[in-house]
Amino acid sequence: MSGPVPGGWVRACGLARIESGRPAHVDVAGYPVCLAHAAGTVYAFRDECTRESVLLPAGELADGAIECRPSGFRLELATGWVLSPLATSPAAALAVRVDGIDVYIHLPPGPRAAGPPNEKAS
Repeated sequence: MSGPVPGGWVRACGLARIESGRPAHVDVAGYPVCLAHAAGTVYAFRDECTRESVLLPAGELADGAIECRPSGFRLELATGWVLSPLATSPAAALAVRVDGIDVYIHLPPGPRAAGPPNEKAS
């Protein structure tokens, strides 16, 4: 199943696309999304460091957080809250649902503006 599903959920990708312990980038309906699979849970955020205009999958996952390598900015995976003093803006955390082998996210309403320049994932 692909595209919109009841309740505003949209298929982001197959679960196999998200390697455990490594963030991944996908574009969903024109919205840049960072997906992270850690400790058996899938997390999703708007894919943009809120301190610098770079993609989060360039970062690393550790201790329940994602760190943007260029800025050192750390975000809590479960909430998107800032964990470092380098910035004050949290990331836009997105609701995630895994249905069998598919990962769905709930996108916020509004226009789908692309984030920073990126390499599109399949």
